[in-house]
Amino acid sequence: MEIEVEELSPVSKKVSFVVESERVTRSLDKAYKRLSREVRIKGFRPGKVPRSLLEKRFARQIEGEVGGQLISEAFEEAIEEHKLLPVSQPIIERSALKTGEEYRFSVTIEVQPEIELQQWEGLDVEWERVEMSDEQVDEELDRMASQQATLELADPDHEAAAGDMATVNASFAAAGLDDYSLDTLLVSVESSTGIAVADFLGSRIGGLKSGVEQVFEDLEIPEGTLPEEWNGKSAKLTLTITELKAKQAPALDDELAQDLGFDTLADLKEDIRGKLTEQMTAHVKAKAASKAMDKLIELNSFELPPGLIRAQAEDSLARNFRQLSRQGFDIPAVRLEDLPEDRQQGLLDEAARMIRQAMLLDAVAKASSLEVGDDQVEEHIAQLAAQMGQQPAAIKAMLGRQGAMSGLKEQLREQAAMDLVLDRANVIEIEPQSFEQEQEQEQEQEQDSASEG
Repeated sequence: MEIEVEELSPVSKKVSFVVESERVTRSLDKAYKRLSREVRIKGFRPGKVPRSLLEKRFARQIEGEVGGQLISEAFEEAIEEHKLLPVSQPIIERSALKTGEEYRFSVTIEVQPEIELQQWEGLDVEWERVEMSDEQVDEELDRMASQQATLELADPDHEAAAGDMATVNASFAAAGLDDYSLDTLLVSVESSTGIAVADFLGSRIGGLKSGVEQVFEDLEIPEGTLPEEWNGKSAKLTLTITELKAKQAPALDDELAQDLGFDTLADLKEDIRGKLTEQMTAHVKAKAASKAMDKLIELNSFELPPGLIRAQAEDSLARNFRQLSRQGFDIPAVRLEDLPEDRQQGLLDEAARMIRQAMLLDAVAKASSLEVGDDQVEEHIAQLAAQMGQQPAAIKAMLGRQGAMSGLKEQLREQAAMDLVLDRANVIEIEPQSFEQEQEQEQEQEQDSASEG
């Protein structure tokens, strides 16, 4: 068999094949003999059906089967012989298949690009300094104390605030309708309970004191709040808080610390500081890794197969759909081509970055002979189990059900390669950014991406 490989681009090749006539004839003969034994035609015993009759009735079917088999076998030979790495479905062009004649066909494929790393060590990477202030520790302590808060009867001068609970009397009046009254209705101040009328009243009592009557004029009654005849009516609401309970957070003292499992308040603060520092360190490392990857992509440019990018985008879209479905959202499946052009392009750009990142980190791992062993996988699973309060065997089973075990080692290898890039980077320490600064920077990057697109 003759095989000729033509490079159409760095990521596209056309492989042309010529299968010798003897192989074609043998394959067709074998197929017709098998068919003769299997087919049932009146007047002929199995295996005795004339070839001419079989060709008359089944030529298209047999030629399709034999041609497909020859193409599959030849393509596998070409992949092995020429070290091809197809990354998308092939495009096949073929001639007619005839006994005693050569069979010519070609397969056009997209292939994985060959990457020669230009630079990955010594990248200039900005890394925010991790600083944990006393104010941040105190804010987290206040949040934890708020979670331990209880509802207590409020002082007479206390004004209803978000999170308080109130018992109210309410009366609605509107032209043409009998007054509608509610007594001792429990509402949550400025937060939802899921009861329409309670939420309607709760959104209006912020700032009111217990026992003080408040009148609201010309309120439009939303549908579903009161009986149907009140829908959309302009009403007068007379509202009085009969009882008000406010959240009372515990004092920030050793007793609170002991309730949370610590000996002293100082111990609790130290634990908070350590955990916040750990979280912030992980956050700034992720930001530094993203910046390092930007540099890596900029310094190591290579072409990507369009089919591979599209397949990755479609896979991401399908994963998002499955995740939403598992969360209970009843939404129809959407194909990439069904989306608006700007959304399609956004997914394609995101897919291209994911592919470049994976390929570059793979190249870094190869350049540094970096591998991940089974013991490292087991250690990672043990860490996951500890975080989730599960047994490692249960985590393994869950990953197995999700089909994630096979990719876990590769994921850890990519993480290790990224850590290696950061370890060998030229770190430029910068001041920590506030949340508002991060948001502003992200918006600027999105605007730049949109203008470039």
